[in-house]
Amino acid sequence: MYSTVQTDLETYFKNNWSATAIDWENSPLDSTELKEYVRFAIQFGDSESKGLGRKCFRTVGVAFVQVFVRPSSGAARLMELSTIAANLFKTDSIGDCVFTSGPSLTKQYNDADGWVQALVATDFYFDEVI
Repeated sequence: MYSTVQTDLETYFKNNWSATAIDWENSPLDSTELKEYVRFAIQFGDSESKGLGRKCFRTVGVAFVQVFVRPSSGAARLMELSTIAANLFKTDSIGDCVFTSGPSLTKQYNDADGWVQALVATDFYFDEVI
């Protein structure tokens, strides 16, 4: 089930994101020539038993979009890309994945390794009946 949810979320993001290049987990992106890009990642969390009869397990997780721009781009571009990313996850569900809250945004204006960045995070869960 984990791989299905991972694939569903990655496919959704890939099919709906066109603003910049995407850096995928375990597939490094050479960003030296880029002015901006995003990194997409999923973090699975705890799983707990739900229901009384059948064995149903609910697993929580977070979908992350990390937005990178060069310091010379300014805060407006960082916020523009972050807003586009956040809007992609203002939906009820994608595949078996149900979003439990709207996206949150954390801005990091410090110049880290030649990049200014922001993090868009959205909580989700999925249920698995076995």
